[in-house]
Amino acid sequence: MNSRFASKAFTLIELLVVIAIIAILAAILFPVFAQAKLSAKGAACLSNMKQVALGAQMYAGDYDDTMLLAQSWYAENRVGGVQFAKGGINFNSWRTLEYPYTKSFAIYTDPTAPNIFVGNAFAGKPDMASIIYGNIGINHMAMAPMYWDGTHQAPRGVSATSIAKPAETVYFTEIFNNGIDNPTNDGWLWEGNYWWNGLADAPMCWDTSLPDGSPYQVDGNTFCIWNWGTGVWDSLGLDVNHGGQTGGVVARVAGKVATAWGDGHVSKMSLGGLAVGTNWKVGQDGSNTNFVLSDYDKYLWDAK
Repeated sequence: MNSRFASKAFTLIELLVVIAIIAILAAILFPVFAQAKLSAKGAACLSNMKQVALGAQMYAGDYDDTMLLAQSWYAENRVGGVQFAKGGINFNSWRTLEYPYTKSFAIYTDPTAPNIFVGNAFAGKPDMASIIYGNIGINHMAMAPMYWDGTHQAPRGVSATSIAKPAETVYFTEIFNNGIDNPTNDGWLWEGNYWWNGLADAPMCWDTSLPDGSPYQVDGNTFCIWNWGTGVWDSLGLDVNHGGQTGGVVARVAGKVATAWGDGHVSKMSLGGLAVGTNWKVGQDGSNTNFVLSDYDKYLWDAK
């Protein structure tokens, strides 16, 4: 009886071999599963981008062809019963303005990024935090410019039909996770400076190498934080992988940035592809005397 039972049992060596095989298979398959999960999240991010772009088109349809503003002041525009304010003045981000057309907080977040920062103001309504801390940003330089009026940045609407190449003009991109990617600032960029809310800086904010009066020079009154390259963004605690040298724009999956275009279609772009037509590279000096727009015909961030 004992001999028959012993003949059917696994030896210690056999058990160790089986465990070793399982461990090898796990080591091979787990990264595959993780990559598949990341790819699925990347697809969800593209879907969110598509919904955001469609919401922007519906907004323009209701406002006499005027495209979504990067922000607005004074007017009341409550979301979930909350009206945001800055210095006692009503403030609305582009997400707040678009929300009535999308009816979703989730689409303003990138599923491939960490969970967004939730400030004290959203402790009771964490799902609403994406209205302020969302990690999808607008190309404000071309699609929703703002001008200094002596007190704050005043929006200037752009006609959708004025965009010369909508299918080749960036509208929305993934941006850094404020308060997460730059934890040393603890949300300061949004909470203390609402005029930076949800903006993706263009690779060329300005270029003083261009002569005065050049049609390709950016109006000096147009609000822009910094050109792509070393400068303001990386000095605020963002490294090169979290928008520090790309105006806050981030490539999260396989080095690609989920991007929505002026005509509403979406695609994935490399950082170099988004900076085409400029001399940008990692470590490039982003100051206005060194950044060059080398080929305007290829440049993707201007509607001219």
